[in-house]
Amino acid sequence: MIDKPKKPFTWERGPFLKCLKCQEAEGLGILSAGGDTLRWRCTKCRYGYSEILPELDKKVIYLDQFGFSELHKLRARTRREDKHTAFWSKVSDLINEAVLLQQLILPYSNIHHDETIVSPFAEALRDTQEHIGGDISFISTNEIQLDQMEVFAEAFASGAEPSLEFDVDDILDDERNEWLNDIRISVPFDWSGFAPETREQRDKTGLAISELIDCWIAKGMGFDDVLNQELNAYHESRLEGLREAQRRFEKGLENYDLMAMAELFHGSAFRELQYVRELFREAGVPDAELTARVRAFWDWDGNKEQPNGKILAYMLAALADQFTHGRKRKPSAGFLNDVSAIASYAPYVDAMFVDIECAQLLQDKRCLEALKYRAKIFSLNSGEEFIAYLQAIIDETPDDVRRYASIIYGI
Repeated sequence: MIDKPKKPFTWERGPFLKCLKCQEAEGLGILSAGGDTLRWRCTKCRYGYSEILPELDKKVIYLDQFGFSELHKLRARTRREDKHTAFWSKVSDLINEAVLLQQLILPYSNIHHDETIVSPFAEALRDTQEHIGGDISFISTNEIQLDQMEVFAEAFASGAEPSLEFDVDDILDDERNEWLNDIRISVPFDWSGFAPETREQRDKTGLAISELIDCWIAKGMGFDDVLNQELNAYHESRLEGLREAQRRFEKGLENYDLMAMAELFHGSAFRELQYVRELFREAGVPDAELTARVRAFWDWDGNKEQPNGKILAYMLAALADQFTHGRKRKPSAGFLNDVSAIASYAPYVDAMFVDIECAQLLQDKRCLEALKYRAKIFSLNSGEEFIAYLQAIIDETPDDVRRYASIIYGI
């Protein structure tokens, strides 16, 4: 048997077509793809040309850390068989297909980052998140809060009604509707040095929610009590944010930690204060009256409608209601991370897959009546609906997009 000669190495790759210039039968191959362009080049005569790829309109899904971890374990073949194996296998296949068909992105967030750092397989998990969701990320939850605050501060200063636009592209750090590059380059980074502090902060937050629940129970606080407390806490929460920033600065000063010291001026609490003061100064408020004006803004009832704070308040109120009706088990240490993700991203994204507990809180009838957000909410309790949602995204892929995706990604 005579072996067929191997094709020599070229930077071009298949599928190979007949060259339009030199007529080489399988000369024209893909040189690169991504953004909005597919670049072809002949391996023989070097003739090349570019095609503009079809426009896209990708859906945006927030997949929580648990979901990414399950998909990572499938990819790494370390997941143990259980009653949810078939579900996660199907979700993995559908997400992969939808992403390659350029119909879906699953951005990475600062919440994922913090949860990944404390994982025993942090680097591999991060690689899976990039592989599944692409290189695009959400802006941080703090940035979203600041952006919303700016709109409300400007409304307060002008006397107008706040007007928010929940455009998902405003909370992404890169272009949503670009074709994926056909080559992905990842650079490993060791985040283990940040793990102890991140774990300490996570445990501290978990303890805080536990103590808060104890306070609710001791005072007999139900839904309405907690809701009113949270909605009226805007002023105090700003002051506490500044106090915490000051504490971190002083700790950094003691430990010669320049990053901790820098947080005082670059953290969200100080940036909000500076923004509001400058806004009022430009509106003609004398310097001697700026502090009073800032406090007046922080006391303004209009802030109760800031989406991030409102969603957070209603979810905590729904949690308090569960304890009023006999719940005993407290949430996990990562509970507030999950709530923060929903409060930040739900008004903007197309869908969110979150833990069962948070999904159930959002089903409280008072939450359903008061909260308006764009995202469809899924959890393990609505797994079949999530699969149907992903399948519908795939089925709606335009024919021209599907054809190019097949050429570029082999889908």
